[in-house]
Amino acid sequence: MIAVLLIAGWLGLVPAAQAQTEPLAPGREARIYVRGAADLLEGTLTSVSSESLGIVLLDGSSFMVPVDQLERVEVLASRRNTLRGAIVGGGVGLGVGVGLVVSDRETDRAVSDDEFGTTFDAWKLVVPPIAGALLGALAGRLVRTPRWAPALVPAGAGAGDFAFAWTLAVPR
Repeated sequence: MIAVLLIAGWLGLVPAAQAQTEPLAPGREARIYVRGAADLLEGTLTSVSSESLGIVLLDGSSFMVPVDQLERVEVLASRRNTLRGAIVGGGVGLGVGVGLVVSDRETDRAVSDDEFGTTFDAWKLVVPPIAGALLGALAGRLVRTPRWAPALVPAGAGAGDFAFAWTLAVPR
């Protein structure tokens, strides 16, 4: 029973991991981590094959890196900020709503001696955060930020095969 659950989880994780990767293509900005090298290679990809990756570095020099020497490859991708914008917009809207309620209570106290004021409008705490979250989500969807994403590395076995090139650093 546990083995079936583990296999189902593994099969579900593979498409999810592949969905988070970016394809390698000539012309994309990339960072290549080479096994045994202290520095990474950062620049523009010029060629991608099952045997090697070609890259022109930021200083203008070019390198061909064999696929079997790759430790990790990342490409520059962009992501939308919809969730982040919604959270920030909702927070700003909540602050506006609290400000509306507090300013309304101050004017009610000046008119009457009731500690909580004569009226409490719940819409002042509900509508501004919802409107702020919607506006923030829209703004976040339009604003894209660059990020380094892992890339699918071509495997050396065949032209149609792909594999992940990941290593685990073990301290000595």
